Amino acid sequence: MNYSYYKLQHDFPKNGYWHLGKITDRDRKEIEHCTFFTNQDITLAPSLRLPVVGDPSDFSDVHFPLTVKVVRAGPPLDFTLNTFAVPVVTEQVLKAIQSLASEDIQSLPVQVAGLADPYFVIHTRRHLDCIDVARSHADWRSPPVNNRPTQDPHAMFKLAIDPLVAAGCHIFRVVKWEMALVISSKLKSILDQLNVTGVKYIPVSD
Repeated sequence: MNYSYYKLQHDFPKNGYWHLGKITDRDRKEIEHCTFFTNQDITLAPSLRLPVVGDPSDFSDVHFPLTVKVVRAGPPLDFTLNTFAVPVVTEQVLKAIQSLASEDIQSLPVQVAGLADPYFVIHTRRHLDCIDVARSHADWRSPPVNNRPTQDPHAMFKLAIDPLVAAGCHIFRVVKWEMALVISSKLKSILDQLNVTGVKYIPVSD
């Protein structure tokens, strides 16, 4: 089935700017944020292993609980992109995503400093080579071939994707522009019904 698609963007509310920062483990090791922009599975067992800032090894043992620092206080949001654009969501949002795309994501429980409610970092495993070069507005490093980029662009001013490549998918990142987290109109409808706060939907398929 074909859907419309939307890039998720942080929506800053008028009544306060709640902003989250880096993610650290029990021993205050800072988790390397680039981990969450790859399609490589996170090793959860027998121990959690992730790249750590300042550690030259590829992966290190890290220990729960993971904590997200509140950089700027404000009303808590259901959906947040932290300082490094890593999505941090409530349990309600996580369950909504899992209802359609449980195989396409991994989640890590995190504590948001000062809050008792559970939050989760979302790691998106599905990445699609779906940029529509003709309809996107970007500063390309090298000429695209057959309407597909050959390298990451210097900048992406307007992202457009080919919805046929994404057909049937409900959440994914975009190859050559992994900063973009995209969802289907079906998942958007569920999030709309839940009145999820903190998120703005930017059309990328129309």
